[in-house]
Amino acid sequence: QLTPGGEVNNLGVYAFEERTLGDWTVQLGLRHDWHETVGDAGDTRGPLNFSGRDQNDYAATTGSLGAVYSVTDHLSVVSNLARGFRAPSLFELYANGVHAGVAAVQQGNANLDEEVSLNTDLGVRWREDGFSGKVTVYRNRIDDYIFLQDSGNTAGNGLPIFNYRQADATLTGVDLEVRGHVIENLELAATYSAVDGENDATGQDLPLQPADAVTGEATWYLPGDGAVQTPYLRLGVRHNAAKDAAPGEPFQQFNGAPFGTASTDAYTVANFAAGFGLGTAEGRRVQLDLKVHNLTDKRYRDFLDTYKGYALSPGRDVRLEVRVPWSG
Repeated sequence: QLTPGGEVNNLGVYAFEERTLGDWTVQLGLRHDWHETVGDAGDTRGPLNFSGRDQNDYAATTGSLGAVYSVTDHLSVVSNLARGFRAPSLFELYANGVHAGVAAVQQGNANLDEEVSLNTDLGVRWREDGFSGKVTVYRNRIDDYIFLQDSGNTAGNGLPIFNYRQADATLTGVDLEVRGHVIENLELAATYSAVDGENDATGQDLPLQPADAVTGEATWYLPGDGAVQTPYLRLGVRHNAAKDAAPGEPFQQFNGAPFGTASTDAYTVANFAAGFGLGTAEGRRVQLDLKVHNLTDKRYRDFLDTYKGYALSPGRDVRLEVRVPWSG
């Protein structure tokens, strides 16, 4: 009853070109989209704020320009300028009902406009003798950014009402990654990511933005033996910083509850993996991997987990994966 029925049709035409000119590699893209979203009351079980069919049409021309400059054989500088487009979904336009998974009433907004963004980024990449690293900073200015916000009102059943709204917004962030073999059989890797989203009209944080995160990983490659190829052991950790819910953020009603929260504390989880490839007589390679997420069964709540209001994030998760190629 919450999710509306209807049709979504999209048509896009695009062109892409890449050229290498000495130490420069330049990429250019151009695209035009036509997007049609039709809500159909006849295909929706729950009540809607319209009858029959309600149609929304969107169109946008977007493009991108990117360049890579090779400073040396090992060092390059990367920059991109891109205009993006996203039409609102059926759910964002027409949702109307109780979302039992988040204990709230969610209401769409049939008057939503399309999002149009202008993203700029600058990065540096380095690779040499088994080591690599890259860092990227970016700024994404989004007109009519669509977000879900607590209206401050409650329905007759006592549940809070969440509405889809729009505002101009700016996202700025940084991504960093380093990886390398400290000795022949031991590879270390680390990443860092952070993003700040701001509502341009109010200067307040945007809702549902990820917390800053740091990861570290060590992989030990063992010697193979006959049919056993590239066996490995891997241990990794992920640390997420604490994060406070933004004003009007969905799930804020759980901040005072004894069983859940909207703001979340910092946490660190460990992950483990082991695996190897198995060569066959036909020349194929079967890959077997054992993966354990949250090795220590840590109790935590992730900021973007929509169940954080009344449940913990997943505990220890053990998976055995087997990949078999169809041909050699």
